[in-house]
Amino acid sequence: MGRSQSVAHFYELGLRSLSLTHARVNTAAAGGIFAASGSPSTGLTTFGRELEQECERLGILLDLAHINPAGFEEIFSLTTRPPIVSHSNAERVCRARKAACIFL
Repeated sequence: MGRSQSVAHFYELGLRSLSLTHARVNTAAAGGIFAASGSPSTGLTTFGRELEQECERLGILLDLAHINPAGFEEIFSLTTRPPIVSHSNAERVCRARKAACIFL
């Protein structure tokens, strides 16, 4: 069983939404929106794309809060299910460094 398939185990335990990153780069995606240097230009890693596919297969919601703009765009290009942003703001309403929803 690969790392992304282990998500099925957590699904059986009740997992229904998953955030790929918080505020830094990890094995799934780039956050980094709070870094002094700004956000990296990369989005999802290979593992992150595998996670997206497994979450889509299982019906797990992807939470895009704290993901960087490149990852935000990449998720929308890959998924056929609507993701969520559990907490953030629309950049047009409040221009803050936390605003991940730059396209709203």
